[in-house]
Amino acid sequence: MSQTQHKLISGSVMRLRRKAPFYSVLAMHAEWRADPSIGTAATDGEMVAFNPEFFESLSPAHRDAVVAHEVTHIAMRHCGRCGARDPTRWNIAADVVTNGMVESMGLHLPPGCIRDKELQTLSVEEVYRRIEMPSANDKRKLGVREGHKHRDLLKGGPSKRGASSDSQGAARWRDAVRKALVVQRMHDQRAGTQSFNGLREIEGLLDPQVDWRTLLWRYVGQTPFDYSGWDRRFIHRGIYTEDLSGETLTVAACLDTSASVDQRMLRALLGELAGIRYSHPRIQVAVYFADTALHGPYWLSPDDDLPIPIGGGGTSFSPFFEAIDPHMDRTDGEDPVPVLEPRPDVAIYLTDGWATVPESEPDIPTMWLVPVGARTEFPWGEVVHMDVDETGESQ
Repeated sequence: MSQTQHKLISGSVMRLRRKAPFYSVLAMHAEWRADPSIGTAATDGEMVAFNPEFFESLSPAHRDAVVAHEVTHIAMRHCGRCGARDPTRWNIAADVVTNGMVESMGLHLPPGCIRDKELQTLSVEEVYRRIEMPSANDKRKLGVREGHKHRDLLKGGPSKRGASSDSQGAARWRDAVRKALVVQRMHDQRAGTQSFNGLREIEGLLDPQVDWRTLLWRYVGQTPFDYSGWDRRFIHRGIYTEDLSGETLTVAACLDTSASVDQRMLRALLGELAGIRYSHPRIQVAVYFADTALHGPYWLSPDDDLPIPIGGGGTSFSPFFEAIDPHMDRTDGEDPVPVLEPRPDVAIYLTDGWATVPESEPDIPTMWLVPVGARTEFPWGEVVHMDVDETGESQ
């Protein structure tokens, strides 16, 4: 990077320190590279590359917004959250959210940036679902230029440095985001202002309140008392007792294998269920896979290989709940879903949440295990956020 380019980056950092210090701190932690092969600017989740000619042609205000845009992608982990989704469509959805956040901080985007004021306050996962694969008209509405592939989220960048280096980079960026949030709050207090709403989502991505694996083990390994001392998990059996030390616990786990669910999360949950089964000999686990159809059950034992996920289509929650609770409303079909025997005591559903939840609630306690940044509200059941970083390691 030339001295002139370095001065341009430093100038943006200084201006952002006064206007939006959150971005300033992140920009100082980023690795910046001049790359004429990049159309405008792009990031791999740690490094930011920019086209020198494009960058130097921008006004200072527009340059500041581009810097903020790219480091927001890093802070919100947009590269790692794409998973198996279509990368171009995901990039468009990420830009809708990112550009809304940047403008909400009073920065001025260059002409032609992707915008949708109706969608910009949603999660990227929800924007991705709503825009489907944009048609030519949709792309013009969003501001996608004709013939422009629009990819500023690069794949394979940090991973080329190796798993150990990648993990260290992820930890370094989590620390940078924490510092940036502190500096922004101090700025807001002095100015008597309130920062953009995106800070709340970034905080959720940074530190989920409780480790999902801890909650999962607690959910299936302990007895919750919420009916004046009676164990709710066994009431549907007609058993009202506080002492179930000799009772076998059956867990039904459904893994959403629609195209939008990251395979790393499926592997992480399968591995955790295997660990639970191995550590608790009185627990038996029935695993299902589901997109619009239900596959299973696969009974998970300590010595068995993990089943290979089946699916890849759309998403429907109904078949699983019909299988575990015969009292649920049944959907019409030529092949009715067989009811699981023995009846499960708890149900776990790993999903991104983007499907219609059945109106009736099963009489079996249900945990929705959802990726961070996905759907957060369900009409019933307990929602737990699951985070898997870019290296595939569960957090």
